Amino acid sequence: MLQNEFEKLMGEVVSTEEYIQANAMYMFVDDIDKEQFLKQYKKIRGVPLVKELFNMAKIYKNENHKLHEKLDDAIDLLLDIASDRQTDQEWVDLIDKRAEMLLDRKQIITKKCSKGYVLTSDQLDYVCQHLQ
Repeated sequence: MLQNEFEKLMGEVVSTEEYIQANAMYMFVDDIDKEQFLKQYKKIRGVPLVKELFNMAKIYKNENHKLHEKLDDAIDLLLDIASDRQTDQEWVDLIDKRAEMLLDRKQIITKKCSKGYVLTSDQLDYVCQHLQ
């Protein structure tokens, strides 16, 4: 939201610093409309503990994102190995099961399809069941 819109909804002029901080909080929250956010923000603005908790939440979200990227890379590696070993079905089954422990079956199937990898019979059955 733009600063002039923020100030109009707040009913007052605010500093650029406060607007930037409040807008960052608003953008951080996924599913809340502007009016609801500002109603809650008015209750907590200026509270040091809230500011510190928000900063900690941003750090956590960033670290969580980094871990998900690493997990995604590890799963890609597992699927690449499974694809290279297509002639050894035991390896493929083992690697697919390990990958499905890290992500759900739908995500694994989506990754394999996007890479052009062969799906196992269980995965093909899953696709057929969910396409009906």
